[in-house]
Amino acid sequence: MARQQAQKAESRERVRRLQVGVTSAERAALAARAQAVGMSVAGYLRAAGLCQPLVSALDHQTLRTLAALHGELGRIGALLPPEAAALRMEIVGLRARLAAALEALG
Repeated sequence: MARQQAQKAESRERVRRLQVGVTSAERAALAARAQAVGMSVAGYLRAAGLCQPLVSALDHQTLRTLAALHGELGRIGALLPPEAAALRMEIVGLRARLAAALEALG
């Protein structure tokens, strides 16, 4: 929530406009690249021009999904009866792999 408020405040401060001449093909290529990472063309150009990482909105959604899946697996494992020890161990392994993937993705 605080991050969204900071982004809104930052957006209100952006009152200067830059005009850059591009061809139709260049505009289409920029739009395609921006769409590929889930950004607006302006956001894409700003990030690229300031040498900021182009973090896809999909990456953030993927992280949230993986984190939710990690939690769900933990809940499922806790509900299993003692006789399902092999399945519980499989879940523990899956959770470890998910935790490693989340760590690698940042």
